[in-house]
Amino acid sequence: MNSNTPLHIGEKIRQIRVAKGLSQDNLAYATGKSKAHISRLERGDSEIDDKTLAAIKEFLELPGAPLLEQELEVFRIRLWGWNELVSSRRTDEVIAQQKELSHITLLPFERELNMIYNLVAARIQIIQGNLDAAEEHLNATDDFASEASDDARALYNEIKGAYYGTIDDRKKSLEHYLKVLDFNESKQKQDAALLYCIGTCYSYLNDTIMALIYYERAKWAYNGDRTLQLAYLIDCSLASHYAVIGRFGKAIKLYESSLTHARSFNNLFIICNILTGMAHVYYQTGKYDECIKACDEALLLNTHDAKSQYIDSFKNAINIEVLLNKFNCMLALGDYNGCKNILSQADAFTGEDEELAMRVEAARQKMSLKDSKSTAYLESTAIPYLMAKGGTYVIPALDICDTLEALHLKRGAVRKADAIVRISRDVYKGIVYGPGGLEL
Repeated sequence: MNSNTPLHIGEKIRQIRVAKGLSQDNLAYATGKSKAHISRLERGDSEIDDKTLAAIKEFLELPGAPLLEQELEVFRIRLWGWNELVSSRRTDEVIAQQKELSHITLLPFERELNMIYNLVAARIQIIQGNLDAAEEHLNATDDFASEASDDARALYNEIKGAYYGTIDDRKKSLEHYLKVLDFNESKQKQDAALLYCIGTCYSYLNDTIMALIYYERAKWAYNGDRTLQLAYLIDCSLASHYAVIGRFGKAIKLYESSLTHARSFNNLFIICNILTGMAHVYYQTGKYDECIKACDEALLLNTHDAKSQYIDSFKNAINIEVLLNKFNCMLALGDYNGCKNILSQADAFTGEDEELAMRVEAARQKMSLKDSKSTAYLESTAIPYLMAKGGTYVIPALDICDTLEALHLKRGAVRKADAIVRISRDVYKGIVYGPGGLEL
């Protein structure tokens, strides 16, 4: 029998009965029917009435499981509706429905419905950060994915993409997201969130131009409420990547537009992130007073919004980014005491995070360039680390390169200056042409 051929209800009952180690006699006794009647029913030679079906479900401990075709269709609709609830972050409703919908796991022969259930359950676990549980649910779907319907396969690739993105395997994440994109395009469907995720994968894979292309596509496809987080994620990602390629005017316009909207509904987290991005552009364009003003407001908002679920995860990183922007401005203005004060503040936010500690140490060494050890640290540790991170991290890497190039030229060390220029050239080449070798 083909795996996609629906089983008749008698065969379903037989499989469940056998799996539970029960005999036809047991079922006959529980329903008040003869063994011969149960045998005919399981072979499909006899119709089943509602009363008998209810008795069988109760005896087999399947009160909420769908056995009839019409029940299965309703259950399918409910599963997809459950997925929409997860997308909308309607947590209470999601939890309330999960217990009822989990009844499908009692029917292993309903493979596609089990696949959809496990995919949505995995999505919930990813959102909650329970990655081991998410992986377990995803593993339960792998064997059937190639046989599933187009919609179920698209959901499979979407959730797989989200999972791999969460564990920082961006190449695998991108592979799955691009399969969803192919499916959507075949249906002439635009999904701004998917396009944004693809752009983010390319960003992490250091392909700035491809990231920009997909962020622009996401902006074009987005037609939702301007107060929703996705709108700001798209605009801020666009702005930061335009800054990477030197389109500072374009970047600041996107930030300013986003800031106006964000202030109108007073989302402190979003306002803080926009100000952080704006400060970065202000520093790059020499507008030091505007940069310091934006940094001070961002630091204040980050303190006030300490209870935000987002700030709880990223507060230290945001504070470090803001303080380093302010540090760079003060260094450019020659305010060394102010720089030392900022570094002391930044040290309090690094904690056990090696990346944050390195960023702060790089700033400290940048202020002490008369020491050859400082130059060596920036050249051998800070620049390679930031370049390897890619994406928007190339901006501070290029900033350090500019500082070192100027220092070497001032000292007459032309060869060293040329070596730094070659590093900068490679960074810009990577921005324009991408990392190469990304075969998808």
